[in-house]
Amino acid sequence: MSPPDLTATVAQMLVEEMPRQNVLRLVAISAGGVGDSARHVNPIIGWLFRHSKIAASYRDLEHMEQILRDSKLCWHAVRPTTLTDGSHTGKAVVVEHYGLLTRIRRADVASWMLDVIESDASRASNRTPMIAAHR
Repeated sequence: MSPPDLTATVAQMLVEEMPRQNVLRLVAISAGGVGDSARHVNPIIGWLFRHSKIAASYRDLEHMEQILRDSKLCWHAVRPTTLTDGSHTGKAVVVEHYGLLTRIRRADVASWMLDVIESDASRASNRTPMIAAHR
């Protein structure tokens, strides 16, 4: 079992070590419903996030995002909605609402993250985009 502060601990280590290695860009994975995106989540999903074992993970991800926010790194913490399996579709888009049926394939999240790290998009003002598959 992972410690309840795993992502925050790793983020702190990266924030300290990356500048020493002259690496200044980071793209991390967070989750839809973390931080300020919580108000854009369907109430049923939000209740589950707050009242299930996943709540500890969401607190950890929120702390990770705060560590990144406080750093001097150029960073993104992508917040995918419900993850599904399947091949890449190229349909990943930034969304404003996380509904009951909002989904995205893991392959599309990975592709989106690679696109961000390879472009100047990581310098954009929206550093915590919530993404889903465009229908």
